[in-house]
Amino acid sequence: MKTRTALSLAAAALVALVAPAAAAAHAELIATTPSDGAVVREAPRAVVLRFSEPLESSFATVEVHDPFGRRVDDRQLTRVDPRTLKAPISRSLSRGTYRVDWHVVSEDSHPIGGSFLFSVGAPSAGGPVATAGVGPPDYVNPLFGFVRFLDFALLLLVAGGAVVVAWPLAAAPPLLRSRLLTLLAAWAGTLIVVALAGIVLQGAKAGGYGLGDALGWNSISAVLDTRFGRAWSFQAAAAALALLLALAARTRPGLLPAFVAAGGALVMAPSLSGHAGSGSRLAAVADLAHLAAAAVWTGGLAVVFVALLTAGAARWELAATAVPRFSRLAVASVAVLITAGVVNAYEELDSWSELWETTYGRLLLVKLALVVPLLALGAYNNRYSVPRLRSAAASPGERRRFLRSAAGELALVVGIVAVTAALVSEPPGRSVQNERRTNETSRASLPSGASAARSRRPSGGASSKPAAR
Repeated sequence: MKTRTALSLAAAALVALVAPAAAAAHAELIATTPSDGAVVREAPRAVVLRFSEPLESSFATVEVHDPFGRRVDDRQLTRVDPRTLKAPISRSLSRGTYRVDWHVVSEDSHPIGGSFLFSVGAPSAGGPVATAGVGPPDYVNPLFGFVRFLDFALLLLVAGGAVVVAWPLAAAPPLLRSRLLTLLAAWAGTLIVVALAGIVLQGAKAGGYGLGDALGWNSISAVLDTRFGRAWSFQAAAAALALLLALAARTRPGLLPAFVAAGGALVMAPSLSGHAGSGSRLAAVADLAHLAAAAVWTGGLAVVFVALLTAGAARWELAATAVPRFSRLAVASVAVLITAGVVNAYEELDSWSELWETTYGRLLLVKLALVVPLLALGAYNNRYSVPRLRSAAASPGERRRFLRSAAGELALVVGIVAVTAALVSEPPGRSVQNERRTNETSRASLPSGASAARSRRPSGGASSKPAAR
């Protein structure tokens, strides 16, 4: 019994370690009036859609098409409340089957879309004329995924690098430290470009645009009016500040604390744009702690590795001070990651079965499979390599093994960042379960005739223009 309990606690700790605190509980369509497939006697004066989460005011569209494919709604979409949309229909609808195409962006920045049917009097013979959904070009989603990967990677590098340059690498030769700060400034500059690209691609994904239309001011301004747009604008501004401070700190080391603070501001951006930003204060704090600790551990490791590779003759003299200091930081970071992850795992998972029954859970297991060897390599270095490097007693062979081990850790980190970029786009297991429960009870929460309707995720609804607010 004690062994089983210990194994369960160990498994819970590992799941907590890899659970991303920025995971998003996406909005889902839970009910409509008229309901999907309903045959109503009298033509409705409006179509109402209700969602499980609040929606952003931009990019929401609902289009009602008659049996011949013609649009019959008033094109004046209104928000009944943060979760409910209403598309008025002033004209009298004739007998037949109507198709409703909808496209929205949930408050956590994720686009979803879908369609459903209802009939007036009786269904049309052969059903309605299909209305082609206008989604983004095929390249938009993978390109946006790649931008998210770059965003996570650069954020970890700049924020974690600022910390290690300020302390573990404080004894580095001035020329080496200047080069590292120049590299961090270059990464911060790239992060500005990535953040701006993310704003454009969010417009393309949410509005169903190609890049040409997404670069237009109408699309960009619509994104900037969302929490996602404001968060990524904040990230671009923080990256610009980090770039300036990194360059200035090359000749004025007293600015290093300000550079570290700018890196800390960068870490806030994913929390602001993800679901944690609209959740409880505890979730927001856990999210921020999770990301900050990950930055120090993984981004700091990368910068220490680069410093040792480029230190030349001073490499192992620098390693004697920098590696033990960073090792202490890494241990503290893992402790923070587990603590923050426990909070997040409690928020996002209702049962162990969600780990293999949902896409979120399966991605979490993949991430876990990468984190376990990363922890093993870190523990090995902390137990054997760090003491030898601190005492300058490491042999040439031990030094080479240490560098190879650090390179292996970085390769695993790249994989973890890639999985995380995909993971934050999936609804957590608890959200999937809550959606199922909500679907069962939603019929009683709307006017008679309402029921759950089909939806698809992510972008891909029928609309291509943001609705008026």
